[in-house]
Amino acid sequence: CRDYLLNYLSDRLAETYSKFKTAKEIWDNLDTQFRKEEELSTSHLVDKFLDFKFHEDMEITPQGTNLENMWSKMNNENSGVTDIFLVGAIIYKLPAAWHSFKTEMYRKKEQIGLDELKRYIRIEDENLARNNLELVK
Repeated sequence: CRDYLLNYLSDRLAETYSKFKTAKEIWDNLDTQFRKEEELSTSHLVDKFLDFKFHEDMEITPQGTNLENMWSKMNNENSGVTDIFLVGAIIYKLPAAWHSFKTEMYRKKEQIGLDELKRYIRIEDENLARNNLELVK
């Protein structure tokens, strides 16, 4: 079983793990190594989430979907990120051209949910696109 595992590893990994005597030792060490890499990737995902910026020259709705996908991946990793945090982060990260929209969202007395925010953003995105189209004409 040990040789079987080593045979399926890349040459570099096989050389590294050939010092272990049993298949269980190889398996446990591989498991430990790659779990550490998964933890790093979650940290990297948090960095990407915090660094995310909306671009004014692109539609906001698809960009919001990208941010939501990052959040979903973090949430799958049991990071404890809540919908309230995500809604606040999305509003905060909207571009400067969306200042009045951001102000309107901050003034709401009741907390809005993610689906409601997405609906508001989609409507605002369509209105801005329509206004830009009318300006071009």
